[in-house]
Amino acid sequence: MPEDQYSSVLDRCYWPMLDLLDDFNVKFGFEFPASTLEIINNIDTDFIDSLKRKWKKGKCEVIGSGYSQSIFPLIPAKVNYMNLVLGNRSYQKLLGSVPKTAYVNEQAFSSGIVELYVKAGFENIIMDWDNARKFKNFPNEYVYAPKRLVGADGSKINLIWNSTISFQKFQRYSQGTLTLENYLKYLFTHLSNEEDHSFLLYAYDLEIFDYMPGHGDLHEHKDEFTDFERIRGLFEFFEEDERVEITTPGEIVEKFPPTNQIQLGTAEYPIPCKKQYKYNVTRWAVCGRENSRINGQCYEIFQKLQNIIFLNELVSSSIRKVEIDKIWLNLINLWSSDFRTHTTDKKYTKFRNHIGYTLEFCDNALQQLKNSINVEDDFVLINPHGFTWKYPFEFKYQFKHGEVRENISIILDGKEAVTQLEEQEFYHDGSLRSVKIIIEPIIKSKSSVQGKIISKTNENELIIHSKNKNDILETPEVALTLLPDKGGSIGQLKFPNIAEEFFIGELEHGFYNDIMYSPDWYSGHTVIYERSTKKHTDLETTKLNSFSLDNTPIRIPVTFKINIPIGIIQKTYYVYVNQPRIDLNYHFSLNDIFPLYFRAGIATFNPNCFDKEKLKYTTNNGGYEYETYNLKGRLVKHDEPVSLNVSSHQCLGATEGWVGISDDEKGFAILNNKAKQYSVPLLHYEELKDSYFLRLYTSISEMDDTTETFLKGHNNLSLTFLGHKNDINEVIKTSKSINNGLIICFKE
Repeated sequence: MPEDQYSSVLDRCYWPMLDLLDDFNVKFGFEFPASTLEIINNIDTDFIDSLKRKWKKGKCEVIGSGYSQSIFPLIPAKVNYMNLVLGNRSYQKLLGSVPKTAYVNEQAFSSGIVELYVKAGFENIIMDWDNARKFKNFPNEYVYAPKRLVGADGSKINLIWNSTISFQKFQRYSQGTLTLENYLKYLFTHLSNEEDHSFLLYAYDLEIFDYMPGHGDLHEHKDEFTDFERIRGLFEFFEEDERVEITTPGEIVEKFPPTNQIQLGTAEYPIPCKKQYKYNVTRWAVCGRENSRINGQCYEIFQKLQNIIFLNELVSSSIRKVEIDKIWLNLINLWSSDFRTHTTDKKYTKFRNHIGYTLEFCDNALQQLKNSINVEDDFVLINPHGFTWKYPFEFKYQFKHGEVRENISIILDGKEAVTQLEEQEFYHDGSLRSVKIIIEPIIKSKSSVQGKIISKTNENELIIHSKNKNDILETPEVALTLLPDKGGSIGQLKFPNIAEEFFIGELEHGFYNDIMYSPDWYSGHTVIYERSTKKHTDLETTKLNSFSLDNTPIRIPVTFKINIPIGIIQKTYYVYVNQPRIDLNYHFSLNDIFPLYFRAGIATFNPNCFDKEKLKYTTNNGGYEYETYNLKGRLVKHDEPVSLNVSSHQCLGATEGWVGISDDEKGFAILNNKAKQYSVPLLHYEELKDSYFLRLYTSISEMDDTTETFLKGHNNLSLTFLGHKNDINEVIKTSKSINNGLIICFKE
């Protein structure tokens, strides 16, 4: 919707709906993000005053949805919570009260977000019945009364059912494609002569009545009976029918006190949404104009904001609270769903500029705070986390010309740290220009260490117990088999101290006694489908581009370079010496492509590694608490297309940067830094005779009606494959170390 049409839309869509409250004996709810109310207040304060009066008199109910309409299951819990808190602050300021009922934005729900609504003070939420029941055996009569919804952490909230079919029928009637007679025929199928039923007539946009975003001139000729005239005709009928009462969602909870406790998420459909399957959560994740890029930049702002808040407390608030709140509001607005689907070029340009401004503001604020930190030697490392840091940390360092001509090492608080150097660059005279430094410091929670870089003539004396034989690379914690004839894909990845069997790798032709699953199944590879239907993979014959066991006390890098018709893919594995972990870093150098989908780091699981009876997956979908779904007896096909124009059914939010597969004894997690390259996991699980097929895809682009993704030039993606002994807390800590690591401050 163009901004210059806001006032006309207010007059054509919003006021007529509000006027119905004066003309009929009805009550209903109005859902507004707080930011929308602020825009309306700038255009027409009378509307806000009228809405406020009617709410106070009990004639209507304002339904909350946070400060900005954003897709909670794709966004970190802290951002979602602040969205609700700042939204309530704005509702209070404009309307003098805070809503008790919330509308789940775009009806994109996850079990993890229930806790956030409860903590923000909401008592009720509205969610779509038709999609939520898809993989649940709820009795049909459940739709006619509120329920008690249980979240991932055990939080409980009242659930009021919306219905996709109901709001679509209402739209069709109001726009003249369904007669009043046929609409009422549908509606009264939900009427009972034996007991009272509650049923939500309409819970969708107001802007579609007597105005359709993106459909021609606002003032073009309309039929004799307008949308609102039809709606008035419906309400006139209701006033004559004693069986019908139109009231607010909040009053429905009072009239029909919730009894049954239910949960909504399932393994097949952890993030139910509104409408039909073509309209699923991947739309806001990795479809749109460039959603992978802009979601990654929002994660980058969030990571920087967390560091700003921590350092600001450390140095006694040199950044004012009002400035931090401004960053929060900017970030919440930038995560708005509207910018990720259909929006005007003018709005999108302002949005992109707003991202750039916010990133620069964060960079300046961070640098200001870092300048306040006492650096005694070359740098300071600060651990902002609530746990002791014992993870790898890497940083780049630039030397002056001629400053260093020998090997270097790191001293932390007077003790030499195990140090590894990578990506060294040299000046023309042979002195060191820059280097990536990797260390494994141990730093207590909320503590810091002073760091010093020293020259060292002797090589690191640490003995490395690693070996390479027949493309099998072994360390005390990892055994990795690579397949150069298949693009350096993973033949087997074992963590010998966790399980005897390999976790992921190649399942050779005929592994499954099922013709549908008889081909070779690979791991650690990439599949790109162009819209032209051309398929590209990196499963081409290649050879090691670089490899060495020398001076690798922390991790061993192995690099492959693969030429494909649309460019070059360089993949580097980092095999860790003292952790059950490998990193897989991609560098894509691509020609111009419009992807139908782009999936990398594909992990095919060995069904002999896990106990099928206990198999499950775990991740966060927008909440603080992670969600776990058992896979036994399920058929999960997130990766499969809905149609020729919609490439996937579903994705996981993985909003804290990880997703895990486990049984009761062991687990395997895939982690990534969403700020460096945003991606989402797609899961496929299917039970076969005496076995099962399980795969996880990492997607950076999918296709639907909003997709305009264009990839050109250089792009990077980094994934971590982590083994663990059914220890989700260790996965969470490792993910935090990857997504928001130590804070480093250099000496000026």
